[in-house]
Amino acid sequence: MTERWTLLAPDRLGHGKSQDGVRDFEVDAGLIAEQLLDEPAHLVGLSYGAIVAMFTAATV
Repeated sequence: MTERWTLLAPDRLGHGKSQDGVRDFEVDAGLIAEQLLDEPAHLVGLSYGAIVAMFTAATV
C-alpha cells in the first residue's frame, strides 16, 4: 500500500531543519502550495497547522 501514498511532514519556518521565518499562516500556506504540492493531495494539520492547511487548500 505504501506505493500509493507519500507522507510529507514539513517543519514550520524557524523550527526543525527549516530556515528562519516569520509566523504567518498565509506565507506558510504559499510555501507549501509552491514547494510541496504538485498534484491533488489530502491536507491534515493540527492547531497552527490546521489553519495553514485551510489556507493552502484555498490557494490551490
